[in-house]
Amino acid sequence: MLFRSVYGERLLAQIFRLNRATFTNKDVQLTFRVGAQSARTRIQSWENAGIIKFSGTRAAEGALGGKPANEYTIIDTRVERVMRRQLVAYAEGVAEEPEFALEIEPDVSMK
Repeated sequence: MLFRSVYGERLLAQIFRLNRATFTNKDVQLTFRVGAQSARTRIQSWENAGIIKFSGTRAAEGALGGKPANEYTIIDTRVERVMRRQLVAYAEGVAEEPEFALEIEPDVSMK
């Protein structure tokens, strides 16, 4: 599948584990059992890869109101279709990278 080479196994495994076409930071926190900052980091990496995009806000939950939650949507229809139909399964899982690791692109100008 072409989108595997585009996005990489790790990001796709995370998205398929989330298993939602639209979601908020709280959904990511609950699925991966991580804190708010870690969830934001994951969402940012998915957004930078072009798998998802910011689609709006959801009204605050609860009677007291509060800050609206940002909502994100999967924009690649191939990824959404595979996820919805469960065409790919990661039985043993894909190794997670530490949350603090930064992805640095190699400098191609060096000789």
